[in-house]
Amino acid sequence: STFTVSYSNSGSSGSSGGSGSSGTTQAKTSETTFDSIVPGTPATMTVDDQAVQELTLLVNEEVTSVEVTVTTPVDVPAEVSDNMPTAKVYKYLEINTGLTDAQVDKATIKFKVEKSWVADNGIDKTTIRLSHFVDGAWSNLPTSTLSEDADYVYLQATTGAFSVFAITAESTDSGEVETIEEGETIPEVTPVPKERNLTWLWVLLFLVVIGVLIGVYVKLRK
Repeated sequence: STFTVSYSNSGSSGSSGGSGSSGTTQAKTSETTFDSIVPGTPATMTVDDQAVQELTLLVNEEVTSVEVTVTTPVDVPAEVSDNMPTAKVYKYLEINTGLTDAQVDKATIKFKVEKSWVADNGIDKTTIRLSHFVDGAWSNLPTSTLSEDADYVYLQATTGAFSVFAITAESTDSGEVETIEEGETIPEVTPVPKERNLTWLWVLLFLVVIGVLIGVYVKLRK
């Protein structure tokens, strides 16, 4: 059996580190306790009112009294305050299970990103990733898009360990695209050099003259 609790903790207003928390002033936490989890049988936790929607856990050995905690903090987690991702951050996440890496086979994390944040930050949706902070560095996890609706893009990622995560993305590449302003004329295509045109003209004229001379000569012979 499982037991789930969700609650919010007061925090400082606003957001930090480029986070897309949209003015969130409270950290949100969901806790689920699994009496036991056995290999081959996934344990699924549903998360309410956070970017994470669902976490499914597979283990390598039987474990008991597993407390899974998912938190969306207001501020940048202290562990990464000096080593934030280079990409734009939508949300930071803290996920803990109390299990060792050896006990965890794999976990699938389903999450969502607001399309308003995507539009406001010029985000390329194909670059949205769940990144994991491990061994002092950020690592992009295998992430795939599941679907989208009018308000959200829904994705999932897989991990084999837990700690601090970040939902990140890159802005679209502006590139060096030349635009034509209203009233501006498009430059004309460079014409073929006149020298080349005159050469063909002289050849054609020469052939015409030769033809005329041959015609006159034939006529005089008669």
